[in-house]
Amino acid sequence: MPQFYRKKIQEKVLWGERLRRAREAARWPIEEAAYEVNIPRRYLEALERMEVGALPGKMYAERFVRRYARWLSLDEQEIMEGFAETYALEEADQPSLYRPVERTSQKRIRAWPRVLQWVGGGLLAGLFVMYLGAKVYGVFSSPELVLYSPSTDASVSDYSVVIVGKTETETIVRINEKQIQPDEYGNFSERISLLPGLNTIEVSAQKKIPLSREARLVRTLIVIPRQSASREIRSGDGTRG
Repeated sequence: MPQFYRKKIQEKVLWGERLRRAREAARWPIEEAAYEVNIPRRYLEALERMEVGALPGKMYAERFVRRYARWLSLDEQEIMEGFAETYALEEADQPSLYRPVERTSQKRIRAWPRVLQWVGGGLLAGLFVMYLGAKVYGVFSSPELVLYSPSTDASVSDYSVVIVGKTETETIVRINEKQIQPDEYGNFSERISLLPGLNTIEVSAQKKIPLSREARLVRTLIVIPRQSASREIRSGDGTRG
């Protein structure tokens, strides 16, 4: 009588789950891992949950995945392949923002009466002038500037913080008057040191065009060391007693 043997089929572990398991196996809390790899905590959590829509652009996301996988001693290529598949599915689910523009036939324009052609020409000239004005205003207007981290004013216990943001290309970015270099897509990241107490972080962006306007964002961080915070809590409890 033939004998049958059970063959155990190994279940494929998703790339985000592999990141999480590797971190937990190394006994790294998520906040300490974020500090070690210089990636904001919420982005590490998004990677482990494979929520690619919560990441700041594909270019930055790929850098975060490679850096995190390398730090956890995982196979970067396998992790990147899984990330690419997930990102492609996310992009496919997004509705298209572009629609074909219907062009007016030249024959139809020639069929208009001469008076209507003059009116149409005047309207086109006006629209063209408005278009030029908008382009000139766009050239000298302040660039778009977004801060992902820190997104709001906050109290922290660490003596450093990673500034993560995005602006337009061909833009000069400064953090507390120190110029930093964004990547080709306008993304930037910079770790700065903090002092105990009140810290004001000023991020500015300006196009590389003379007389262009400057975009400016300010964040206020209060550094409260862990020991000091614990003393304040105990002092408050003693006062109430």
